[in-house]
Formats: sequence, structure tokens, C-alpha cells
Amino acid sequence: MFNEDDIAHYKVRLGEYKTVKKLENSGISDTRMSLTFNSRMVINLYAKPEDGVNITAPRGTKAQLGKDTYYKFSSKRLCPMELLADQTFIIETDRPGTAVVTASPISYVYLVLNSDLANITSAEKYAMIALYNFAYDATYYYYAIVRGG
Repeated sequence: MFNEDDIAHYKVRLGEYKTVKKLENSGISDTRMSLTFNSRMVINLYAKPEDGVNITAPRGTKAQLGKDTYYKFSSKRLCPMELLADQTFIIETDRPGTAVVTASPISYVYLVLNSDLANITSAEKYAMIALYNFAYDATYYYYAIVRGG
């Protein structure tokens, strides 16, 4: 069973999987992320435009998060070997800048483990560690066994 020292160890290991956001002058004021981990395995990125800014990217669909309207963008369906790989979301608006967010499914694990929210339980953090271990093992298996190297 994991303990808080194990969680601290994984926080360090996952440090390289931080989400990278470039939102300056894009008209996007906030982004959030979720992970759908079922047969589709996708990253969902939610982008909140500033007042009066229109999102021009055709893939975005409106979504309510609390009282705020965001636009939801989803990655393509991911296979287990892509769980450590970065996915780039380019969000075009009617502003001159373009928002670019780079994230991997494992960057969501990093966010959860580093969250200060009181409602995230140890069991949920352990589930995130299990997801990281699954992704790491799937990638290792693919490159070591399937691709022979």
C-alpha cells in the first residue's frame, strides 16, 4: 500500500509532465483539464474566453463548468502507448494571439497529485499513481517487446 512518502516520490517523477500553457494575448482567460479513461481514453481541455472574445476553432463545443461557459476540446482517441505523449491543443480566437496548451494524460495525474483540494482522497491519489504505472509499463512493453528495442 502507498503512503504519503510514495506520493511525494511520484510528484517528483511526474514533474516533467506539467501542462504548458501559452495564453498571452489569445483572449483565453482560463483553461481546465479532465481525463476520460475508458475505451476512448481522451484528454478534455476546457478553455474560457474573455468577455467579448469568440472562439473560431470549429472543434470546440460549449460546456458549463459551474457558472462559467467554457469551450471543450478533446484529443483523438489515445492508445496506452500515448498516455505519456504530449497532445497539443491550438485554440484560435478572433484575437491576434493563439492559445496553445500542451498536455499529456499523465499531466492530469500530476495536477491531481499536486492539488491542495481537501476533497481529493488518498485513494484517488493512489488511483492516479496506478494510472501512471500503467502508462509507464505499457510504453515500456511496447518499445522493449513489440518494437524489439
